[in-house]
Amino acid sequence: MTRSIGIGLLVKVNRNRWHTGQPYAWILLALLALAACTASMSISAQGLVCTDCHFDSNAKVRGKHAAAGLTCETCHTASEAHTADPGQAPGIVFNAGDIADQNQPCLSCHDNGKQVHWSASAHQLGNVSCADCHESHASNDPMLKRNTAQQACLACHSSIKHTLHQRSRHPVKELKTACTDCHASHGSLSASGELVESSPRQLCLECHKEKTGPYLFEHEPVTEDCGLCHKPHGSQHPSLLKSRSPFLCQQCHIAADHPGQLPRGLANSNIAGGGCLNCHGAIHGSNHPSGARLIK
Repeated sequence: MTRSIGIGLLVKVNRNRWHTGQPYAWILLALLALAACTASMSISAQGLVCTDCHFDSNAKVRGKHAAAGLTCETCHTASEAHTADPGQAPGIVFNAGDIADQNQPCLSCHDNGKQVHWSASAHQLGNVSCADCHESHASNDPMLKRNTAQQACLACHSSIKHTLHQRSRHPVKELKTACTDCHASHGSLSASGELVESSPRQLCLECHKEKTGPYLFEHEPVTEDCGLCHKPHGSQHPSLLKSRSPFLCQQCHIAADHPGQLPRGLANSNIAGGGCLNCHGAIHGSNHPSGARLIK
């Protein structure tokens, strides 16, 4: 198209050259017009160069990225060498090459809110790229939906997968609970587990508010960390417990007050049957005047 326009202008120049007697002025104007036309064609073609080859619908910018006016070059850089020779890779190739280079285009926009702690997150330290989890070309990123996000998490955290199907568990299969309800995949201020709250106890109390207290008589492990007694991802024992009573209780409370044998050689049925909770039912704390032993 540029060539045809250029030829037309030169023909006009040649015609006017003989009639006006000012050939150099017309030639100069023609060259300026041709240069302007070529420049405009180059600029307007920037958005078409990529889709000329990458015509697959999955390669198009969609969703929020498209609404924000992002183009291919916003993330992959201008990549003049790749445009001239498709055999050359673009400036940024996702899922290949240096992880820091891959993540930089994403972090140039997503540098606040939930992503503010990314630089010290477990995923960043583990060389996980944004593209490993997110699909930037999708109209709706699968990581923003509960069922598809769960699949992405478990694809790497396979050791957790079987615990989500144990006897006592959170309602993950029913999609009432998701990994992202508890874990901050982009990093957090939590000391462990990349939790969305500052501590495991604070996280648990967001849902289990009936255990919040404060109590007149407190159970020390409860005030410290729920994970001392419970397995958050799932357990074969009731109430997500790490082990059954009395074995769990006796990890801290040795059987000094409740010997396995009574003085006359009779078995202590409460201990033998694992029934600590038969008496000490207020295990998370008590406000009862007689609650020092968490009995009421």
